[in-house]
Amino acid sequence: MPYTRKATIAFPPELHRFLSRIARQKRVTLAALVRTACESRYGFLSKHERLKVLQVLRELPLLTGAPHSLKREAVSASGEAAVRYLE
Repeated sequence: MPYTRKATIAFPPELHRFLSRIARQKRVTLAALVRTACESRYGFLSKHERLKVLQVLRELPLLTGAPHSLKREAVSASGEAAVRYLE
Protein backbone atom coordinates (compact mmCIF):
# COMPACT_ATOMS: atom_id res chain seq x y z
CA MET A 1 0.00 0.00 0.00
CA PRO A 2 1.57 3.32 -0.97
CA TYR A 3 1.61 5.88 1.80
CA THR A 4 0.91 9.34 0.44
CA ARG A 5 -0.28 11.20 3.53
CA LYS A 6 1.93 12.07 6.44
CA ALA A 7 0.87 12.84 10.01
CA THR A 8 2.91 14.05 12.92
CA ILE A 9 1.94 12.59 16.28
CA ALA A 10 3.33 13.79 19.61
CA PHE A 11 3.47 11.09 22.30
CA PRO A 12 4.27 11.64 25.96
CA PRO A 13 7.81 10.25 26.58
CA GLU A 14 6.61 7.23 28.57
CA LEU A 15 4.09 6.21 25.87
CA HIS A 16 6.72 6.71 23.16
CA ARG A 17 9.16 4.40 25.00
CA PHE A 18 6.41 1.83 25.53
CA LEU A 19 5.33 1.82 21.86
CA SER A 20 8.93 1.85 20.61
CA ARG A 21 9.69 -1.20 22.74
CA ILE A 22 6.67 -3.06 21.32
CA ALA A 23 7.68 -2.08 17.78
CA ARG A 24 11.22 -3.43 18.34
CA GLN A 25 9.84 -6.69 19.76
CA LYS A 26 7.59 -7.11 16.72
CA ARG A 27 10.40 -6.01 14.39
CA VAL A 28 8.30 -3.27 12.78
CA THR A 29 8.62 0.49 12.66
CA LEU A 30 6.77 2.68 15.11
CA ALA A 31 4.74 4.03 12.17
CA ALA A 32 3.71 0.51 11.13
CA LEU A 33 2.74 -0.32 14.71
CA VAL A 34 0.55 2.80 14.98
CA ARG A 35 -1.06 2.16 11.55
CA THR A 36 -1.89 -1.43 12.48
CA ALA A 37 -3.31 -0.38 15.85
CA CYS A 38 -5.48 2.30 14.24
CA GLU A 39 -6.74 -0.09 11.55
CA SER A 40 -7.58 -2.68 14.18
CA ARG A 41 -9.19 -0.28 16.65
CA TYR A 42 -11.35 1.52 14.10
CA GLY A 43 -12.10 -1.42 11.80
CA PHE A 44 -10.44 -0.08 8.65
CA LEU A 45 -10.38 -2.44 5.67
CA SER A 46 -8.79 -1.56 2.36
CA LYS A 47 -10.82 -1.89 -0.82
CA HIS A 48 -8.97 -5.13 -1.61
CA GLU A 49 -9.78 -6.57 1.84
CA ARG A 50 -13.48 -5.57 1.54
CA LEU A 51 -13.67 -7.33 -1.85
CA LYS A 52 -12.17 -10.49 -0.31
CA VAL A 53 -14.83 -10.41 2.43
CA LEU A 54 -17.58 -10.01 -0.17
CA GLN A 55 -16.25 -13.01 -2.08
CA VAL A 56 -16.34 -15.15 1.07
CA LEU A 57 -19.92 -14.02 1.76
CA ARG A 58 -20.96 -14.86 -1.81
CA GLU A 59 -19.69 -18.41 -1.33
CA LEU A 60 -21.72 -19.05 1.84
CA PRO A 61 -24.55 -21.57 1.43
CA LEU A 62 -27.42 -19.24 2.32
CA LEU A 63 -31.13 -19.99 2.19
CA THR A 64 -32.84 -18.56 -0.84
CA GLY A 65 -36.43 -18.68 -1.89
CA ALA A 66 -39.73 -16.89 -1.70
CA PRO A 67 -40.19 -14.79 1.45
CA HIS A 68 -43.22 -16.78 2.66
CA SER A 69 -41.35 -20.11 2.43
CA LEU A 70 -38.30 -18.68 4.22
CA LYS A 71 -40.54 -17.36 7.00
CA ARG A 72 -42.25 -20.75 7.31
CA GLU A 73 -38.84 -22.49 7.55
CA ALA A 74 -37.60 -20.00 10.16
CA VAL A 75 -40.72 -20.39 12.31
CA SER A 76 -40.53 -24.16 12.02
CA ALA A 77 -36.86 -24.18 13.02
CA SER A 78 -37.44 -21.86 15.98
CA GLY A 79 -40.35 -24.03 17.15
CA GLU A 80 -38.20 -27.15 16.96
CA ALA A 81 -35.49 -25.40 18.97
CA ALA A 82 -38.03 -24.37 21.60
CA VAL A 83 -39.34 -27.94 21.88
CA ARG A 84 -35.78 -29.29 22.31
CA TYR A 85 -35.11 -26.63 24.96
CA LEU A 86 -38.22 -27.62 26.94
CA GLU A 87 -37.47 -31.33 26.84
